[in-house]
Amino acid sequence: MFSMIQRTSAFFFTASAVFALTLSVHTSVRADDVAQEEAYKAAKKEYGKWLKSKDPKEREAAALAYAKTNHSKAAEDVLEALTKETDNTIATVMGRSIQHLNSPECIAAIEKDVLKLKSGSELFTAYYAFQGIALGKSEGGDALIRKAILQTKDSEMYIKVAALEAIALAKHTAAADIVMELLKTKGKTWEKEHILIPISACTAAARVWNEENRFKLVESLIGVLEQYENDRIKYFAAQALSVITMQKAYWDVKFWRYWLSMEGAVGDDEGKTSARAPKPTFFDMEVVGNRVVFVIDISGSMQYPVAPPENWVKKPKSKTDNKKKVKTGEGKEGEGKEGEKEEPEKEDLDWSKIKTKMDLAKAELIRTLNSFDENYHVNVVTYGTKHQLLIPGIKNFVACDKSNKQKLTAAVSKLQPIDLTNIHGAMIHGFSITTKGEAKNDPAWDADALVFGAETMFFLTDGAPTWSDDSKGQDASGMGDGKFVNPQAIVDDIARVNTFRKMVIHTVGIGIHDSGLLSYLAATNGGTYTDLSGAATQ
Repeated sequence: MFSMIQRTSAFFFTASAVFALTLSVHTSVRADDVAQEEAYKAAKKEYGKWLKSKDPKEREAAALAYAKTNHSKAAEDVLEALTKETDNTIATVMGRSIQHLNSPECIAAIEKDVLKLKSGSELFTAYYAFQGIALGKSEGGDALIRKAILQTKDSEMYIKVAALEAIALAKHTAAADIVMELLKTKGKTWEKEHILIPISACTAAARVWNEENRFKLVESLIGVLEQYENDRIKYFAAQALSVITMQKAYWDVKFWRYWLSMEGAVGDDEGKTSARAPKPTFFDMEVVGNRVVFVIDISGSMQYPVAPPENWVKKPKSKTDNKKKVKTGEGKEGEGKEGEKEEPEKEDLDWSKIKTKMDLAKAELIRTLNSFDENYHVNVVTYGTKHQLLIPGIKNFVACDKSNKQKLTAAVSKLQPIDLTNIHGAMIHGFSITTKGEAKNDPAWDADALVFGAETMFFLTDGAPTWSDDSKGQDASGMGDGKFVNPQAIVDDIARVNTFRKMVIHTVGIGIHDSGLLSYLAATNGGTYTDLSGAATQ
């Protein structure tokens, strides 16, 4: 009897303890909810008007104050403010503030709206929002990223690439498995109208790797080299492999299979592979893809003298000068059947006819245009104070057939130096050209520009920025007074415009020029900088 009473008492004690603990937890949760609600009300009272303020710093402060309440209503308010934000810098900060909105309720509120951002004009809003989600590193946030990348339709490409670029920027290594899963997939339309999906996946792979996932990511990227025929996709896969393995950017699947079998223990001399047939070049910098825009400086200083290389000797032409046999086959930049074919040999410039910097630019541009076959589509932007198309009536990319090359080279030969140097305006113009004409919207997100814009830009200048489209006048030194005369502003805006475009930008500087600007533009946009400062004098 006593034992039964003891057991009964113990049961009631345990039940009471559980009830008390449950009540305590519920009370604590309720207290947290109350505190969160009060924090949201306080933020709204103090910063509510600031979210719509004309002062960008006030909008920035309000978004951060709201986000730190971690309240679902704050999540809705911040995302709504982000969709209306027009200042790129403030939008970036607003997006990053979303990392504080990482509660399940907040993620649910964000998901409801962020997955609706399906148009090009909403691309950057989604990108900034996903940055905050990635930085928040919450279980719910990672689930939302997975849903955005793997469970949306290909027609919702903007959602996919926004999330991919966001996790890349945040270096969110926990999302590497999502990237790998996507890389193992090949959509039917990914090599054409949805090409940004595999390209963004490759660039994300290069940012989310660590020692734990390194070999699995390499395996996935090898799959890209095997599955795709598109030259540009292979280029980005090879670049990602280079970053992850610290090897050269080989395109050779056999090499990467060997690298995996050796678990990365491969010496420098073991990385040699057969090269593919050479691509056309501009000052020895290769084309990526087949849509190419040349942006050529025709400012006043291009009239000054240029000197030939010290080792230049005029060579007599022979009948075989312009052709050479090259082996084709699986190599660091492509795959195919072994064999030989004749390829045009690069024609040397005739320096006896080159007297000025303008002569040099024109001669190399004409040589490059003539080296293209009909598979390449090109256009040319020229710039001084203003920027314009080489031939005003040709607003799109045109095939390099005989007729078009004759028109373009004839127009190039007539160029004359004039005015100041509008670097930013000219580059943006280059970004705006598509196969269908000039983009009607911001080329950073215009639907045609994103998919049908240039894949390679060759940018040439002999100076530094002295004018921009937003300049209203000149200061005492003759410089334009616009924002985009500042090299850092140019770098930042080109980075924004090329966030999703992934255009390869090669730069050439002749004579005295802003080498820092050109080298940085090339390095941060997958290109090469060629310094010809010793080839000219001011």
